[in-house]
Amino acid sequence: TLHHRYLLPSEPLPPSNSNLTTRPEWQERAYMTYLQAVCSRRPSARPVAGNYQPRAILVRLECDRRDLVPLSEQYAQWSIPPTAWDAKLERVRQLRDTADFDVLEMLAVLLHPQTRDRGETLIPSVLMDQIESALLQFKYYYTDPAPQNKTDGMWYWTENHVVCFAVSEYLVGRLYPDSVFDVTGW
Repeated sequence: TLHHRYLLPSEPLPPSNSNLTTRPEWQERAYMTYLQAVCSRRPSARPVAGNYQPRAILVRLECDRRDLVPLSEQYAQWSIPPTAWDAKLERVRQLRDTADFDVLEMLAVLLHPQTRDRGETLIPSVLMDQIESALLQFKYYYTDPAPQNKTDGMWYWTENHVVCFAVSEYLVGRLYPDSVFDVTGW
């Protein structure tokens, strides 16, 4: 079991078919109107980097989950290219400012019910391995030691960053419960 800064509850992640929305009805209607508008627009047929960024993928996953437009109709080839997140992964590996936001975006895609149902058909194994490695090598707390040969350029002290780091570390611990965070050895 992973020894961790935060107490990890023993219950598993919710099943991928669970309805996690608790929005008021008016908000759900507005959300569905937005999704229907976005999902009706097909991404460019040519590879466009923005089509494969986490926020765009999350919208497309929601379109698929809610049976608005299946992923196979949204993308001719709907697997994320293995190099699509290279810049994001590099920011995380180099401990650059705002890398905590990149970590949260990647976790949102990894933990989305449609991603968990589709596995490798959405995220190729080479990209999954790179993501796992980056998440386990990431520095989640300002007092943790910085990895050798890296300058820590991240900002930890504002409320939003404190929450981002804590939530990210918690979710990574849940996602990889038998793994060890490289920075802390936990």
